[in-house]
Amino acid sequence: MENYIKRKQARQNKQISMKKIIGNPGVITDSTCSALLARAPLRCSEYNVRVNLGLTKDADYNKQLTVELEAMLQEAERLENAVIAQTDTVIG
Repeated sequence: MENYIKRKQARQNKQISMKKIIGNPGVITDSTCSALLARAPLRCSEYNVRVNLGLTKDADYNKQLTVELEAMLQEAERLENAVIAQTDTVIG
């Protein structure tokens, strides 16, 4: 799964760096707000998953879900940071 995420990140980074801003750059902050809000439900779900993992006795299952959760959280943070960086580049 880790290799998949790395390849996906490389593709997305390339796509972000190759995209050209077209139109009104003032609306880029709307996209940034959307990126910030998109990560929020995942963060909320993180706590629900963590509390529920404490209710299960299957250590292997818990470990797998924890690994998957961490991968999703890292990916979401990386994407959010990429959007913020692009916004900062555009608005200065």
